[in-house]
Amino acid sequence: MLKYQQRFVDKVLSCTLAHENVLYVMGNETAATPKWGAFWAEYVRRAAQRQGRKVAVSEMFDPHDLTDPLYNSVIDHGELYDFVEIAQNNHQQGQLHYDRIPGVRSRLAGAPRPMTNVKIYGARGGRFGTDQDGMERFWRNIFAGCASSRFHEKHVGGGELAARMMRGARTVTDTFDLFHTAPHNDLLLEREPNRAYCLAAPGKEYAVYFPAGGKVRLDTRGIQRECEVRW
Repeated sequence: MLKYQQRFVDKVLSCTLAHENVLYVMGNETAATPKWGAFWAEYVRRAAQRQGRKVAVSEMFDPHDLTDPLYNSVIDHGELYDFVEIAQNNHQQGQLHYDRIPGVRSRLAGAPRPMTNVKIYGARGGRFGTDQDGMERFWRNIFAGCASSRFHEKHVGGGELAARMMRGARTVTDTFDLFHTAPHNDLLLEREPNRAYCLAAPGKEYAVYFPAGGKVRLDTRGIQRECEVRW
């Protein structure tokens, strides 16, 4: 069977290697062993090298819990995987959904790599969650420092609600230097779980996200000038 699998991958690469904006994930919600992803990651990388191209590869495991040992094969092996795909964390809800991400981020701190979310679940209730869950997951990914946050096309994605969320995100990035900030929930005082999330360059600028309204106190003691507030 291997030769047919390789021919299939070769055909895909014959189309994609012409473009520089393609990310390669070896499996979709896979339950295969880490050896499967490692084999194909090396295969894709060698194929790209033969054509003088550089590719970015990762693997997506099925467990919804990012502390599952399967994720170690990606998180601990930056020599093989260029980014960490954590889409299955988007089955989690509320504060737990957020809290799983800094755990991965801290493990990558010595040699940072992007954390990506190729799909976010949640729409119209059911086992995947509600529209509200989908929206909250989108924003929590951003406020936890992920490199991407994408709605699943079968869920919130593709509709006006997803478009509104993305317009909102662009409004933020147009006025806020997202890429020179870091998660700073420590600056939110009197905060209850899942009440609010903060990105900040302390002393310079702050962004606060409220999933469902409410209030918190923001510690801005590092600022030495007047503040402008945008809602």
